[in-house]
Amino acid sequence: IPACFGDLTAMSHFSVATNFLEGTIPDALASMDELVIFDVSENFFTGTVPTFLCTAPEITDIFLYANVISGTIPDCLADLSQLQLLGAWGNELVGTLPPALMLLPNMTNLWFGYNYLTGTLPDVSALTQLDELALYYNFFTGTVPDCFTGLTVMTLLELGHNLFTGALPESM
Repeated sequence: IPACFGDLTAMSHFSVATNFLEGTIPDALASMDELVIFDVSENFFTGTVPTFLCTAPEITDIFLYANVISGTIPDCLADLSQLQLLGAWGNELVGTLPPALMLLPNMTNLWFGYNYLTGTLPDVSALTQLDELALYYNFFTGTVPDCFTGLTVMTLLELGHNLFTGALPESM
């Protein structure tokens, strides 16, 4: 992505999805502070999740899936109160899911399958608008928490191919 794209400061929808782009996502895009949708999915981008996304207060949808993005999920993404969709499956992300992400009031879709995420599954009960939670093919451990009651709009729960143990909660 050319750094001069950062000069497009009024950009609200940025998509370069489904190409053969490579390299890192340039920090020069940080000047796109009007972003609502950011989509770099299905490319060959490397590096980490760009933290400049945390400075786009109106952003609702972030599509990072099917790249080679590594590192941890930045805690600052939890500051995006308008965030509805965070799709980062099919990367090389490590570490845990930031618990603060599970408090975003408008979150509808969390897609983190096919990564290297670890730790226990955080409580998602505050995500009352959550429609899809996809965490398959990671390394989550412990028991499946009893935190899905009250999530009445959820249509997809993908927890397969992890390291969970014990019984499923009665509420499921």
